[in-house]
Amino acid sequence: MTEEEKERLLELRIEIFNNSRSAAEIFQSLKLPRWSRLPEDLRQVFNMAAVGRMENSFAVSCNLGPISASRAKKASRGAADYIGRKIRGLPEVSSEIAAVLEDAADRQGCNPGLHFHAALKIHPDQAPALRASLKLIFAPDYVEVAGNQAVFLKPIDHPGRWASYCCKTLRRDNQISGKRFATNSASRAGEELYDEVMYWLRHLPSVEALKASLDDLIRPNVSAPSCPQLLRIIDQHREHRKEMQRKRGQQTRIYKRLARQSPDQFRLELFEKLRAASTALSTFSRTPAERVISTIPEIRTGDTPEPSETLIERYRGLPGVGEWASTEESSM
Repeated sequence: MTEEEKERLLELRIEIFNNSRSAAEIFQSLKLPRWSRLPEDLRQVFNMAAVGRMENSFAVSCNLGPISASRAKKASRGAADYIGRKIRGLPEVSSEIAAVLEDAADRQGCNPGLHFHAALKIHPDQAPALRASLKLIFAPDYVEVAGNQAVFLKPIDHPGRWASYCCKTLRRDNQISGKRFATNSASRAGEELYDEVMYWLRHLPSVEALKASLDDLIRPNVSAPSCPQLLRIIDQHREHRKEMQRKRGQQTRIYKRLARQSPDQFRLELFEKLRAASTALSTFSRTPAERVISTIPEIRTGDTPEPSETLIERYRGLPGVGEWASTEESSM
């Protein structure tokens, strides 16, 4: 194995352990339901990811022309079902199909906003024929403008990423009826994938064990001695950021409720907040590192001596570490 291959293997192992650690942390406070009780939009994510990880799976994006868009919107079973059945009737496509319909209602110009994203299986040699068939069925009158192709087709390299992208609008308010489509075989594949994910989650090691394994992989590649105090400070900063995000979310919900119930009071409070923020910016300037330090009591400049030059030099090169390093005496 070459050095480049070893480095790539190490990167993959680190990524796997890091993803496992994140999943274990989330799963501690999250209870996932059975497949039958999973919301339909989440089921569609698994359907598309399951099709996307199959051999010879392709990602499809297709803009509908005016005629096809009008027919789809008038379909009795919904636009997504209309489009899905058209795709299923193509000889180049296998039975595993999952699609999501979107409507860019604010699109201007001669083309309608209706378009769909899909994951499906075809033989690579059939890709040109499929592209031609899709354009003939859905977009014979679509005008390609500013690089927007009528049909975009490429192999799926990252099934989860493609599924997430395709399903990003499913929970938004939309006038399109039946925005999802999945064949029975695609739904079965999605359920199997969900069961695999649930099994994997239940058999994950503890968060502490995963952190230790990750540390064992990373530590030999860090050319600096360990610093428990630095790690503790980083953890404290991470917790502080989580708390600030929670407070911002809470404040946002309060403002939304106030905007609905009392628009005048909301405008008044918003004006006062903006004026206070503007005043603070004009009279107060600190670097990002100084703002971070001020949020963690352990490294506030008023409570600790000046940073040791020796320790700063020791950790120079690690992201942000030089500015955070404290004295060796305070780490005792």
